[in-house]
Amino acid sequence: MGAPVSAGDVLSDLLRAIRNQFYPDAPRAFFQQRDALILCLTRPAQWFSDRGVCFPEGRYIRLIQDILQTIKRHGATGQIRWFPGYLGKAVEQYLIHHGDELYREAKGARNLAELAMSKLRQSPAQEDVAAPLAEARRILLTARKRPAKPPRAKCLQCALPGLE
Repeated sequence: MGAPVSAGDVLSDLLRAIRNQFYPDAPRAFFQQRDALILCLTRPAQWFSDRGVCFPEGRYIRLIQDILQTIKRHGATGQIRWFPGYLGKAVEQYLIHHGDELYREAKGARNLAELAMSKLRQSPAQEDVAAPLAEARRILLTARKRPAKPPRAKCLQCALPGLE
């Protein structure tokens, strides 16, 4: 069993893997698209949280790595203009095709036992990362919303009849 890994560490590791695999020569593009990538990486966590299931961090990392390997294997990565859009679509398709299987796995006795045992240990090796990542996604989505523009002030001289 390794040292405990936080949701932030999981996200950092996944972002590092994406940067190395898909942005090796474009650090500027990576940092410009980083928030959109985080939204894509936290989408499965939101999916699990919406269904009320926990998912250990090791399995969550393998899930995202599986999606990234599928993109590398089947996607034309050289022709992708906006990688977060492509990744988001891949994540959604993965959840559509494998969602029931993932849900059964997350609800399974083995998964629940691992999570219960990790809470009893002093240093949890397999803690649930779905809830903290889903919360991070919610915060990021809230921060991205732009406030409505205030109404423009009307010119008082133009608004009064006879003073035109």
